[in-house]
Amino acid sequence: QKPSNKSAPNNLKTVYRKETNSIPFKLRIAGTIGINYKIKNVNFVSRRSSTKDIKPNDKANFYYERGLEKKVLGDYKGALIDYSKAIQLNPNDSDFYYSRGWLRAKSEVRDLVGAASDFIKLNRLEPNNVQNLLDLASVYTRALYPNDASRALDIAQQIEPNNGNIIWWKGVFIIKNGKTPIGCKYVRQARRMNASDYDSKLLKDCS
Repeated sequence: QKPSNKSAPNNLKTVYRKETNSIPFKLRIAGTIGINYKIKNVNFVSRRSSTKDIKPNDKANFYYERGLEKKVLGDYKGALIDYSKAIQLNPNDSDFYYSRGWLRAKSEVRDLVGAASDFIKLNRLEPNNVQNLLDLASVYTRALYPNDASRALDIAQQIEPNNGNIIWWKGVFIIKNGKTPIGCKYVRQARRMNASDYDSKLLKDCS
């Protein structure tokens, strides 16, 4: 979505940025009798918003906003170029890495190594942000790097040990990698923790 702007004091402009991104995961779960597999769809959703005061003629923000517009229009190559220009001009704006990372993770682009690299940089800029770690773990899982995904989730759990969503996605990602019984243990635990991302449809196959 295109950010909305307004004037700020001291000759600065306030920009509001808001994005929602998602990755669908198809889980292949074996039935209890024979080898009758069921396919369950679980959608990982990431949301990010920020408010920043910047100079009115900030070129990095110009390229970032233009990149957002190109992404909406389906010009992913152009959007990637603009996001990269924004990062070159301001390598410390975490929003830029978030947006480029999720664009790289899109199925139409599928540069999962590049997406992971952006989310790693994002986590360095915001080391205690659990959502960033979940985003990184989701990309690692899509890229078939389960050990890296597990490490990212372990770090997230150290930061927020009572966050049921971390447990939920750990279970989902483990099931995605073919270890249904182990993953289901985490799914059941997430239910007990009242995880907001928890989907009861998956529990039917984990009971």
